[in-house]
Amino acid sequence: MSTMSHLIEYLIAAQRPGGGHLVKFGGQSVQVPVFPAGLSVSATYAPDDTAYAIILYYQRFSPVLVPNAFEIATSHSGMQVSVGALDSTMISEGHNLWIVSTHPESLLATWTNVSGINQFFEIEHAFIIVESREDMHIVDDIIRDWGSSSRMVSIQEQTNRLLEQLVVAQGGTTLLPRPPADIGRVG
Repeated sequence: MSTMSHLIEYLIAAQRPGGGHLVKFGGQSVQVPVFPAGLSVSATYAPDDTAYAIILYYQRFSPVLVPNAFEIATSHSGMQVSVGALDSTMISEGHNLWIVSTHPESLLATWTNVSGINQFFEIEHAFIIVESREDMHIVDDIIRDWGSSSRMVSIQEQTNRLLEQLVVAQGGTTLLPRPPADIGRVG
């Protein structure tokens, strides 16, 4: 599991001061069964009226898409961020993202069928919903402290122990240095 996955799990489980979840989980799927040649479809990613922000953290295109059949353009806060063909690498693998979208700073994605024939299209996004500006400040603090948190150190230690067990089980010897117990600990 990636560090990004652990961070998202932590944020979803985190409680705000005074009680209640800090963020909520959300997801969206855009599916166009018959996407005509030359047609462009756009989607705006912004929080609804009850939330301050959404943070897109993962996207996945359907593995049955035809490589290079679509052009993708993204804009954030009114500025074009990227334009490019949807190639086989983008189709075959999901992608971690970290895009914060608020009402004045929304994300616009546009997909255009450039293949010359009708195509199938599907994309899925996962995001977290942040209800208030104050909650966003807490999320920012968690992210800022994430790399040095005791949780991260614990995960690193667990990973090192499992790696050492795997190496020894395969008949090898561990070459991993053992840091003093107090290095990397917070508090």
